[in-house]
Amino acid sequence: ARRMGADGGVWMRFVIDASGRAEPASVRDEPPEGLGGYSRDQREAYDAFVGAVRQAIERGRFVPLTYAGCPAPAEVRQFFDFALRR
Repeated sequence: ARRMGADGGVWMRFVIDASGRAEPASVRDEPPEGLGGYSRDQREAYDAFVGAVRQAIERGRFVPLTYAGCPAPAEVRQFFDFALRR
């Protein structure tokens, strides 16, 4: 994406467990409608965004949801925005 000078963003869904880690098997993107109409370069940029976000989510630490004072797993839907510094 950087090589192509692409900006953009991606919606992701994932589960944060009670310890504050994302469950790797739960990390998935929500492709935008019309993704099939993207050019090859646009699709490559989108896939690069998804890969970068997936790595960050899987390495990250989060504050887990608390329920009745105890940490609990929760599904998260979050938008990640990419903008190149120019």
